[in-house]
Amino acid sequence: MKKQLTQEQKAIIEAKARALVASRTTLELIADFEESEKQPISETLPLVRGWLMDELENRDPEALAEWLDSNEASPRRFFIGDEDSTYIQEFDTFTDADPGL
Repeated sequence: MKKQLTQEQKAIIEAKARALVASRTTLELIADFEESEKQPISETLPLVRGWLMDELENRDPEALAEWLDSNEASPRRFFIGDEDSTYIQEFDTFTDADPGL
């Protein structure tokens, strides 16, 4: 049986999670969001995705609104642009091929 957390404990956990999310770069937040797309649905997944989206909105509300109005799964293009996105996707492919990087 799972032990139930108190409201105070939940608030502390959320504050720590939001601080961790806020400490990440925009590119890391986007990568985290993209990785969350690959995860199985769970009780906590919507919370985490919400924290990521909240932080992206704090950084660039217009980019978030444009992304939400689009049909795109990833916010990448709206926050870092097409040119940077292509370079980063190529880098991601390269580093995925060589886990030592």
